[in-house]
Amino acid sequence: IGFENLPFGINLKIADIPWFLSFTSNFYIIYGTVSAAIAILWAVSVEVQFYILWPIIVSFINKKYVPTLLVTIIILATIFRFIHSEEPNQILYSTFSVISGIAIGALFGFFAFFRKNFTEKMSEFFTRKNVILLYALFLVVLYVKMFPYYFIPHSLMGLYTAILPVFFSLLFIFIILEQNYSNYSLFKASTNSKVTYLGKISYGLYAYHMLCIAVIFSISKSIGINSGLVISLISFAFTILISHISHKYIELKILRLKI
Repeated sequence: IGFENLPFGINLKIADIPWFLSFTSNFYIIYGTVSAAIAILWAVSVEVQFYILWPIIVSFINKKYVPTLLVTIIILATIFRFIHSEEPNQILYSTFSVISGIAIGALFGFFAFFRKNFTEKMSEFFTRKNVILLYALFLVVLYVKMFPYYFIPHSLMGLYTAILPVFFSLLFIFIILEQNYSNYSLFKASTNSKVTYLGKISYGLYAYHMLCIAVIFSISKSIGINSGLVISLISFAFTILISHISHKYIELKILRLKI
């Protein structure tokens, strides 16, 4: 029972709604079927779970033990992925799997704020050579991630599934650190106002992009536009527009409440 055959191919069951309202939809998606346009919100659920639980957890421990706790979470998530390596939905959506990425971000955020000389050490580490090696390594890992069966023996696939998210998250963290602290960056995203603005509306870009694609695809099909490139470009522009409107008229107003 629900709202089926909604515009643009979206189906929403009554049973879906409590999971999304309680920010637990990622667990629901593991075992259920949800329209892609709204299923993408599983990641928001994971983030909100972290934002609610993490302050409570750290309020009970000494600050010096926070890195140990975060490393423990990363290790436990890696073990979870190894145990469930043949269950793709568990790997992709379970909080116990994907929490390692958030923990890695929190760990390096902790170092940046509370470890003396961390920024200076990062600045020294990111020489021109190391910056080039970082991006080269990122491209190699991305290629392997896209075509793992060409590179990883089947007998090691479970271990690969368990470790790859940690390695990939670390690469992203080092790219963020490089952008912030390196004096030898190949480019600085922060110097481009358009790229910076996309960062400001990134929540909307993520949350609305599947819905926007569904809308544009449906309209394009109805008027006879079949070019994948044209549909992709229009979808991208439409997503930016909707994200801009959301950021300006919804998100900023909520942020000003400082709840």
